[in-house]
Amino acid sequence: MSREPGDAPGLEWKKRARDGARIPRWRARKKAVALGYRPSVIQLKIDASNHAAIAERCREEWAKMEAWLAIERPATVFDGTLASLIDLYLGNEYSPYHDLRHRTQRSYDQHLKVLKTSVGARRIDRLNGEDFRRWYRKLREPKSPGLAPRIGRAHDCMTMLRILFGYGQTRGLPNCERLKGILAEMRFKNTPPRKAIITYEQVVAFIAKAHELGQPELALAQALQFEGTLRQIDVIGEWLPDPDRRSGTRWANGLLWQHIRDYVLAKDTTKTGQETGIDFKLYPLALAELQRVLPDQRVGPVIKDSRTGQPFKERRFQKNWRAVAPRPAYPTMS
Repeated sequence: MSREPGDAPGLEWKKRARDGARIPRWRARKKAVALGYRPSVIQLKIDASNHAAIAERCREEWAKMEAWLAIERPATVFDGTLASLIDLYLGNEYSPYHDLRHRTQRSYDQHLKVLKTSVGARRIDRLNGEDFRRWYRKLREPKSPGLAPRIGRAHDCMTMLRILFGYGQTRGLPNCERLKGILAEMRFKNTPPRKAIITYEQVVAFIAKAHELGQPELALAQALQFEGTLRQIDVIGEWLPDPDRRSGTRWANGLLWQHIRDYVLAKDTTKTGQETGIDFKLYPLALAELQRVLPDQRVGPVIKDSRTGQPFKERRFQKNWRAVAPRPAYPTMS
């Protein structure tokens, strides 16, 4: 099944089982379907060769859907509770939340879910500093007796509250400026920064083990990340949500072979947005792994999951990486 953008929004082609003929149909956006738009799929009873008629019908259906979204999309109303402030922050199209990177959004989502579940019903006009101190102490409690306290979780939730009340202040919502000021005067203990770093010797051992286990893509990724001082996301990329695609996701930000010319890397990094230039001919580990890849295979993403032939999903990469470098021999890479 394939989907076509452009002048026929929502058009996709389905292969008919009995004769293999391509049949056109229109599909609504996932977010519209999630909000209740129907029909979500329309079989287009138009000759497959008449692209002009198919495109016109697709545009008509797309316009109906967009008009419905403009009217029916539920508006979030601030009712004075923390939960409604969270909903505003997540749902308003002008919220700074929507300018964040997907990975940051996922982190925020976790903290916001904790806050909404545990204290979302609390009214903002009745909160003070003692509430925040009490919430912090509760949130840092161990998940189970005998386990370590969850200091990082508690600290991050307090940081999230500062962001929420800052957003509420820009919206002119009552009491948000007051609470943001209170939090600005409070300090909450955080976990100390991680000191462990992977060493050159460990990288050499990892590369050898990855090849022994038949996972050269991990050896290449590790060499590039270590000698190029690159973040994991800049090497393997990430899968971002994309409601306009049938799969619901698209791959982005990873390393492509077009970024490497004559073993020289030129790529904008995700952290700074600035282009980094690295001559891997000066770095023997990375150069050796790059040279293992045959010239006719140097197309598209540099790091692919050999199991699927597609770029790695983050969890799959971490699982495979950890299988090569079991704890506690190596620090976790990110």
